[in-house]
Amino acid sequence: MRNILRFKELFEKLEMVTTNWSIVSNEGSFEKKEDNGYLVFNKDGIFSIIYNKKGEESRIEFYTNKDKSSDKKSVCECKITTSAGSDRSKKGFDDVNMNNIGDIIVTFFDYCDLEKSEKNTIDKFLMGFTKSVKDVLKSDDKDQLPPSFNMFVKYLNDISKNSNSLKLDPDNYDFSNIVNKFINYLKSTK
Repeated sequence: MRNILRFKELFEKLEMVTTNWSIVSNEGSFEKKEDNGYLVFNKDGIFSIIYNKKGEESRIEFYTNKDKSSDKKSVCECKITTSAGSDRSKKGFDDVNMNNIGDIIVTFFDYCDLEKSEKNTIDKFLMGFTKSVKDVLKSDDKDQLPPSFNMFVKYLNDISKNSNSLKLDPDNYDFSNIVNKFINYLKSTK
């Protein structure tokens, strides 16, 4: 009976939002499945958006303050973490604002290799990602969200109201269709 109760405690930490996206209250308490995304509350005040792909994870990490980041300069980092736990690629942001929200989104989508994915895979990713971002604001742990994530969501909401407000770097042309789809999903999941 004790084992059943312990299993129930672990199970309650993972909330399925869609078939491929979940909200998790403790990163160490679950096994990540390939081609699935997770919004993870960490007891150290770090909030992560993770997309698990073959042999590595694409992540956006939101911090309560810059001291918690790996470079001690960022409130938000996008990175690719290998199965060995090292970062293969990383880009930090010292602030989350309207001027860099497009860069954060495109960097994460790039690290998830969305531009190489098939249309149905992209749609499934974007629908689950969008719904999860909205649902995490309703979770029991929402008070633990870092201010940088709250600003991220605020700017996403602003963008969904006025799609002309998102400025993408011309080098990110490959992602303009994916970002436009993402904005349309944001508008439709209010």
